[in-house]
Amino acid sequence: MVALYHAFARWPVYMPWAYARAEWPLLQHGNQSVQLFFLISGFVILMSLRKSTRFPVFLYKRWLRLFPGMVLATAVIWLSAGFFHERPAGWPTLPNALPGLLFLEPEWISALLGFPVRALEGSFWSLFVEVKFYVLFGLAYFAFPRASLHLLGSAFALSVLVRILDKLSLGGSAAAQTLTWVTQAGSLESFGWFAAGAWYYSFRETRRPLALLSSAAYALASALVVMGTRNPTGLLFLGGLYLIFVGSFEWAPLRRLAASRVLVFLGFVSYPLYLIHENALVAGAMRLHDLAPWLGMLTPLPILGGLCAVAWVIARFGEPRLRALLQVPDRVLPLTLGAAALAGLLVLVWVVGSPSPAVTDGKGARA
Repeated sequence: MVALYHAFARWPVYMPWAYARAEWPLLQHGNQSVQLFFLISGFVILMSLRKSTRFPVFLYKRWLRLFPGMVLATAVIWLSAGFFHERPAGWPTLPNALPGLLFLEPEWISALLGFPVRALEGSFWSLFVEVKFYVLFGLAYFAFPRASLHLLGSAFALSVLVRILDKLSLGGSAAAQTLTWVTQAGSLESFGWFAAGAWYYSFRETRRPLALLSSAAYALASALVVMGTRNPTGLLFLGGLYLIFVGSFEWAPLRRLAASRVLVFLGFVSYPLYLIHENALVAGAMRLHDLAPWLGMLTPLPILGGLCAVAWVIARFGEPRLRALLQVPDRVLPLTLGAAALAGLLVLVWVVGSPSPAVTDGKGARA
């Protein structure tokens, strides 16, 4: 759904022939399908924490899950940029690779380097949110295991409080501004979806109705935060995502559909596809439209199919091999993490000492 949103609704300047259908609800709100990703993350991360003995081990396993795909996706983006010169994000640069490889907000890295930095792909934003969730929820779980779910919900409630203060024009005080900074730095507005997923995992563990009610309540509150009260179509879309999430566990027909070969394949390639698709999809569709304008609305689909094939190669061959190379025993994990932190610091120092990159005009041409 996110890929279809980028293909048909996100870039009208580049693909006007596709934008004609942008108002279709499934395309218009396709970018909000990321919230389903957050729901699933809340579920599986609590499951992962239950099986972890120490916070560093948990964090390392999360990094080992994300980093190989990101490295390979970065290489694909870099190597293909010369062909996809119509990329909306412009030409990739070394500093622009840092947010993805470090899983840090571009604004944070920009402040450190002293010049603007942006991620290679716009879709990386959700990974930055995800990693914040890993760190904050992981710390809460190992420090206060019994209260961790309540702390997760409290983080989201804090973001709602900030919104209410802003609506009431009470956000000008020093305390309110501090709360605003905390919620923005931690991306706490997204934590309601994580809480909904985690509470549903708790329901699967205990079958307590209160856990299911808590999950649904956090999902509803999060949908209202995202869409507001004046967008019933958007609320229905997000409500449908939540029902799909729960139904894939509780309703046998939906469970069988989710286990179909097509959806299992898309699930298998989803992470690398998510990382590489946006700019290549738009640029490739523009190129293909010039060659075969008769394809019309179908133009992005062959490009998306090709990207699925590339993502499959990454997921099937690249990620497992790189992950095996990066695997270290738990006993030397602290030393490994220290060495990795030092290496990251050296890379940042090297980039800071390099000349500032040329600014692009957003169409791949150097300004």
